[in-house]
Amino acid sequence: MKPNNFLLLSLALNLGLGAVAIYIYRAAVPPSSLSTSEEIKPSVQVFRQRARQLRPEPLSGDAAAPALSDAAVADRPKDWSEIESSDYATFIANLRAAGCPEETIRDLVTARVNQAYGSQLRELRGWNPNRYWEMGRSRYMDKDYAERQRKIRALEKEKSELLISLLGVDPNEQMKRDHGQVDYHTRNFDFLTDNDRKEKVRDIQEKYTALEQEIQRTGFYDDEDRAKLRELYRQRLEELSGILNPQELQEYDVRASGVASQLRHDLEVFDVSEEEFRRMFAVRKAREEDLQYPSDPDDKAGLERRKKAVEEADAQLRQMLGDERFAQYKRSQDYDYRQLVKMTERWELPRERADTVYSLKEDAEEAVKEVRNNKELSAEQREETLRKIREETESAVTEVLGADGFRKYTNRQGWWLRNLSPDKPKPRT
Repeated sequence: MKPNNFLLLSLALNLGLGAVAIYIYRAAVPPSSLSTSEEIKPSVQVFRQRARQLRPEPLSGDAAAPALSDAAVADRPKDWSEIESSDYATFIANLRAAGCPEETIRDLVTARVNQAYGSQLRELRGWNPNRYWEMGRSRYMDKDYAERQRKIRALEKEKSELLISLLGVDPNEQMKRDHGQVDYHTRNFDFLTDNDRKEKVRDIQEKYTALEQEIQRTGFYDDEDRAKLRELYRQRLEELSGILNPQELQEYDVRASGVASQLRHDLEVFDVSEEEFRRMFAVRKAREEDLQYPSDPDDKAGLERRKKAVEEADAQLRQMLGDERFAQYKRSQDYDYRQLVKMTERWELPRERADTVYSLKEDAEEAVKEVRNNKELSAEQREETLRKIREETESAVTEVLGADGFRKYTNRQGWWLRNLSPDKPKPRT
């Protein structure tokens, strides 16, 4: 190769990603020609026959590439037309023959594969910015949601397998891990190191998730539906038991079950260690069905059953956490306290302020209860006493939160203060 030609080729290759946009749009395999995943497969098959010699070794830092002989340099492609190919394997081989760095090869091939699958995935995901008024609609409301999710997963899996076959790794997944973007399935199955079993578990998970979403699609379900959901989860565990050993199955349950999900939600403002979480999970898991609220408010037997289950669970949790932490745990289950904590955190106030206001709420409501049950008070005396309790409580809350904080709090969560006593009648004019 003449020196000037060699310099030109080196310059072209060193442009790196700057050339990506140009060659992608001129690629011989544009997205329009890959309307279905079936059309992508031939190049995969061709490459798999040559995978051993073409799969790159893992990159090792900034190690310099081995020096090429004069003959190897002379055999390099002279221009881009000698590198371009509609076959992924040939394209990669040509890039390597041209001396293209492995990082750049990965970028180029990943961009091409992502583009090839892009139009199908966008269509299946149904994101249409031109129909902005429908963006708030629950995705589960669509009857074909589960089927579309199945197709999306199949395409993503196929794309990942293609990239792994071509490059030895899926750069899309690698980039997510590098940026700390861990998806739901990875979090649930991180205790598994065997990728083959992990993939089988994920397939089972998605199969039953689709069945559950069909029941939950409208957001309304009754006791019969809840029973179906519990049965589906039982079937899921039974199917998983053919892949996971008992210890692994328990690890899956403590991550992916509805009991675990609800417990994580309930502990939103109560800090626990991993050991405490697991022990609390075991307590709830043992009473999973009885702890469910009956959908029929007139189901007295169901309500009594739940009350008994709560008392039994609380007795175990008190013994586990101790009296003080158990009291904090019970407080953290109250919606009003949760909102108080979120408000004080938003205003960058100590958690103790939320505790103080909630204690004032408990004391005031207990005092109001005693006044209303006191039959010796006249109506006027009762009303005046309740008004004083309210005024004193409002003054105390204002002292804790400040005047501006009190105003904001009462606008959002101050209903209980208004319930302490009737509002003062407006003076006549």
